[in-house]
Amino acid sequence: MITLENVLEWLKTLNTKADHYYAGTLPDKKPRSFGVYQLKDSRMRDIAVGGAEATLTQVKAVSLLIHWEQSTRSTENAALSLWNEIAGLTGAVIGGRRCSYIMLLNSEPVDVGTDSGGICERVIEFLIYYNKEA
Repeated sequence: MITLENVLEWLKTLNTKADHYYAGTLPDKKPRSFGVYQLKDSRMRDIAVGGAEATLTQVKAVSLLIHWEQSTRSTENAALSLWNEIAGLTGAVIGGRRCSYIMLLNSEPVDVGTDSGGICERVIEFLIYYNKEA
């Protein structure tokens, strides 16, 4: 199974770099941070004909918070750069699992405004389809 920590470690390997990375919480609210969270996935569990033993693919639903700077332009550019990199990926390996597909759920990073300190934030939501067996 892919965990949020696995996703966080994978994000560190991409070209768009943050200064801080968090999984499940963003306690310090430091600028230039990526935070990964479990995205509520309301889809029915995908079970192949033949049951769980015949099911070869699982899905990890992720919400990625880009907590960047007070500049909306800088924050948007950082989020778009990361969104474009994720959109162009093929054959990613996350947590030792080969990913067959990463489905972005929005046509661009979603602007979620600013935090209480005026730091601009964007969110990228995606589903990671991966092989059940390592």
